[in-house]
Amino acid sequence: MTWQRSEYQRLQPLLTEAQTAVLVTHVHPDADGVGSGVALLRFLRQRGLTARFMTTHELPLSLRFLSPDGEAELYDPASMATFVREADLIFTLDNSSVERLGPLLPDVKASRATRICIDHHLVREEFWQVNLIDEGACATGQMILDCIDELGGSLDRETALAIYTAIWSDTGGFRFPKTSGDLHRLVGRLLDAGVKPHQVYQELNERNLPAAMRLMAETLLRLQFTAGGRVAWVSVPQDLMAACGSGLEDPSSVLNHMLAIEGVEIGLLLREEANGQTKISLRSKPQHDVNALALVHGGGGHRNAAGAVTDLKLSDCTSRLVAEAEAVLA
Repeated sequence: MTWQRSEYQRLQPLLTEAQTAVLVTHVHPDADGVGSGVALLRFLRQRGLTARFMTTHELPLSLRFLSPDGEAELYDPASMATFVREADLIFTLDNSSVERLGPLLPDVKASRATRICIDHHLVREEFWQVNLIDEGACATGQMILDCIDELGGSLDRETALAIYTAIWSDTGGFRFPKTSGDLHRLVGRLLDAGVKPHQVYQELNERNLPAAMRLMAETLLRLQFTAGGRVAWVSVPQDLMAACGSGLEDPSSVLNHMLAIEGVEIGLLLREEANGQTKISLRSKPQHDVNALALVHGGGGHRNAAGAVTDLKLSDCTSRLVAEAEAVLA
């Protein structure tokens, strides 16, 4: 069945009857999750709802400009669980997977709220009572703009900024395959609303701390190649991150450098978490589907950009994932 924007009308009676709403996204929120959350938060408040956008991890430095007045709240069960459990509506954005709600999961499951999923990924879970899934959208942020338009909302500068950031990020700066003429015309509306592209670029790409740059340099020095140079990969242990004085908040810069190497078609970045888990980040050229690899490890994302967190130890996960990437090429 072809997606129709009129599907958003399913929300109209719910919004009319509701007084409170909770917005969530996946663990380790990214630009699409945060931008979508901030934009929908502003729309719901415009509609008169008491709405709160909760994240399970602090926003990376590069995304804090989207939450100047604390629009994105770091989840604290002691002070926020009651609001979640007694809310009328819960929206999950840019994430259909219940397991990727992290610390929010128990209270979301216990909530009396009507549960709504707005996402552009392929995963669909029955836990959500209203599933609004547009696989053709380039970003969940694009869906939020469509939703606001369909339900009669207005577009101010701050909402446009959040949506633009979500779209810019999930299209790789308008270079991924879902970038189209229609998308650029939509983005033109966001610029007309006051968004300054150069300012967004600076926030997303020019806020690196010295420690993070040292870690990126050390990581790139450890790059390894397989499959005749078609797969680039690196594993980053905890002691390396500790020595550099920083974690690797956003893997995109390292992965983009991998794919910029002649002949590389798949890039793998594996990081050892403090709890012993391994965080996986994947990128690929358009002809390869790394989302399928992420799904095997309990994660997800896009065809050419995906990730997961696994209980496998770093060394075990690395050997397994490299073999799986080689199999994708084969």
